[in-house]
Amino acid sequence: MISCGDGGLESVGFSWDIYDDLWEENFRALERFHKRKGHSQVTRDHKESGTNLGVWVSRQRKNKTQLTAERIDRLNTLGFVWDAYSDQWEKAYAALLKYAKREGNTLVPHRHSEDGIKLGVWASTQRAVKESLSPERINRLNSIGFSWDPHSHQWEKH
Repeated sequence: MISCGDGGLESVGFSWDIYDDLWEENFRALERFHKRKGHSQVTRDHKESGTNLGVWVSRQRKNKTQLTAERIDRLNTLGFVWDAYSDQWEKAYAALLKYAKREGNTLVPHRHSEDGIKLGVWASTQRAVKESLSPERINRLNSIGFSWDPHSHQWEKH
């Protein structure tokens, strides 16, 4: 019989729950990323200290309903973004507001970037996917005078 002393198997580093340990390891990697970058918006292909952190972050979003309240709270303390697409849309919308305030219109040139966001591409995409946008997003864009047809807008202007 192998003796581990008074501490049992834990005293020699035995793990009773490898999945829990793996979650903790990934969370610590996310904490390091957050400390270094100031946010927890990890790209899907990002690796952190040998950990495929981007995949782990995506898995947390996908499996949120299976996470404990404690784990959700811990992720929230790092400003965890649960819906990356909505977060990106909101950031682009904020950049469009900034552009519109400065320029007096929403006719963003296709190659224009604002605050690191390819705003011209984003605006073109909103026009292309208008039919699939939520009524709330359409209303928000309409409320700032978003031009759904910039070519007609420019023609009318001239």
